[in-house]
Amino acid sequence: MFSKLSLLATSFLVVRCIAQGTVDLCCESLLHSSDPELATILALLGLSPDILGDVGIGCTPLFAFGPPCSGMAVTCSGVEIGSLIYFDCVPFAF
Repeated sequence: MFSKLSLLATSFLVVRCIAQGTVDLCCESLLHSSDPELATILALLGLSPDILGDVGIGCTPLFAFGPPCSGMAVTCSGVEIGSLIYFDCVPFAF
């Protein structure tokens, strides 16, 4: 049953990878590459869990004059998947 559900969920997900330099974001969570939860997410997306650095999940752009960040402020390498997952992230004080 789980495999059918994951297949259905990923069939509606358009995955795109974009590299665009560094970017400041507000992320719901920050996971290390060795985190089992991250491995599950990457497996559902068909990606290798052999990545380095921290990964931001549920991220939105962070603007100096925008709403405050209720999650974790991070700077990421700019490589994104579906505008929600960013790679090589480092937290910073905003």
